[in-house]
Amino acid sequence: MILHSPPSSSQYTAIVLLFCGAVIAHAFSIWVLRKSKSHQIYVIWYMFSLFFVLFSMLYAYARASSAALEDAFGSEGGRLFKKAYEYLTDLNGEVQMVLIFFGLAVVPQCLTYVLSGLSGSASPPKFVLQVTDVAIWSLVKFLAALSGIVLAASIWEGEFAFYKLASAEITLSAAFTLLFWRYVGPATYYSAEFFAKFRNIHDYLTRFSRSPEPHSFDIIQVTFPLVLRWSERRRRRNRSVSDSSTPPKMLNQPGFEHARHEGPDGAERT
Repeated sequence: MILHSPPSSSQYTAIVLLFCGAVIAHAFSIWVLRKSKSHQIYVIWYMFSLFFVLFSMLYAYARASSAALEDAFGSEGGRLFKKAYEYLTDLNGEVQMVLIFFGLAVVPQCLTYVLSGLSGSASPPKFVLQVTDVAIWSLVKFLAALSGIVLAASIWEGEFAFYKLASAEITLSAAFTLLFWRYVGPATYYSAEFFAKFRNIHDYLTRFSRSPEPHSFDIIQVTFPLVLRWSERRRRRNRSVSDSSTPPKMLNQPGFEHARHEGPDGAERT
């Protein structure tokens, strides 16, 4: 939630409640994930810090130049900066882009799974978990960066106001809540139980694709035993060459016969 103008008195109470809930969700997510997902927590804080420092420096430069942020870099630079700023703060555009990416990667596979399953020829959709991770992490990093930008703007742009700080905290809390939902929440614990209920349907849709094709040729099953047999013959040949190259005087030394006919584990060799 990004507020660009001061809220009304009725909205202010809702913002305070949302801010308190965001702080609790933020602290709880970090507390639960701190041991198992420390690297992911670090990534979120890094994205937040990177954009907070970057835009703080930009705002400081604009203030030193006595100009607005988009006017501090000239006409051409200001135009490019305005486009970059709109892209980095366009939450609706980011959500739409993630949904389009997820839909193109997953929905055709699910539709193919259903249509081919009518004849028992379905195969499970592939890389769904990987695509989900990419979509979630795209939103998480965007929210963390957006939070840093909003916090920098709340400090350097005009007078400091509580609703600006609340916007930054709510946005950052949403990033950690998404991380919690992905690794600890229902997306992890209940997905296996949910899909287990449809096991019979899956078996019916894949009843023919799971069985091997007639007259199929698996090169691994054919070549692997041959490789093992060739390796065993070469090992025996090397052993016989090593024994034949031993000097006759060493064969008569005490203990050599025992060492030659017994392996490292004490088993007698042939």
